[in-house]
This record gives sequence, C-alpha cells and structure tokens, in this order.
Amino acid sequence: MKLEFLVPDSSVAAVIGKQGQNVRRINEDNAIVMSVEGRIDKFEYRVVKMEGEKEGIMKGITEVLKVVHEMQGRV
Repeated sequence: MKLEFLVPDSSVAAVIGKQGQNVRRINEDNAIVMSVEGRIDKFEYRVVKMEGEKEGIMKGITEVLKVVHEMQGRV
C-alpha cells in the first residue's frame, strides 16, 4: 500500500527528527518506508510518503499526527 499526505512546514523538523532519527524509528518500528519530500510551491506544507502494509502505515500515520499535534500546540 502507498499513501501520501501533507504536513505543515512548521512541524516537519520534528517529524524528521535530529539527523532523520524519527523517520528511521518510524520506518523500523512499523516495517514501512516513509519519506518527507520537498515543499510544495505556494503552500506551507511538505508531502510525506509511506509505503508498506496497511497496519504499519496506520501506525506510522498515528505517530506523525501526534508530532504535528504537539507542534501545533506550541505555535
């Protein structure tokens, strides 16, 4: 399964983590391949791509949304 969704620029650094640590952990913990793509022109969002089994992707999305929610609370 493949999935793409948008994450606000203001949350991307926290989603990626220091030196990509969060992306690696999410990938390993959920047996998925997650990547964060470049910024979309004219928008303040980045594309997050996930590929893997449905269950792993759902868990990965949950982890990313938790980080985004925490970051939105700090703004």
